[in-house]
Amino acid sequence: MFEKMVEQFKEYSELKDYAESQYKTIFKQSQEITKLQEEVNKLNNLIKQSNIDANPDLLKDFKDLTDQEIICKKQLETLRSKALEGELTLEETKKAEIYTKLLLSIDSSRKQPKSPFKMLTEQELINLAENGTD
Repeated sequence: MFEKMVEQFKEYSELKDYAESQYKTIFKQSQEITKLQEEVNKLNNLIKQSNIDANPDLLKDFKDLTDQEIICKKQLETLRSKALEGELTLEETKKAEIYTKLLLSIDSSRKQPKSPFKMLTEQELINLAENGTD
């Protein structure tokens, strides 16, 4: 294979220039591959940390919660860790207040007793009035 490559070039300097450019290209691509692999590893770690399905211990904590509650709790955890590192910004404080209010409203709506009466459509009400049963 090397002999065929040598035959393509008329002078040694052309072959040398070609080999140098190939080496530089391979070197740059190797560096880029290494950088991209590090980035992929970093992103995979972030996914593992934030993915509830990948961590069964987190699942048991969120088993009976709605998506809204899970989002609020996870965001409040993130804000809590930021608060432990330093002072929260005004925007982060507002977010914490909003998430807290949402959780409180969800919790209070669960505690309200459900009505023993079921909602009937207009036709069901007419049938009930006519027949005495639904």
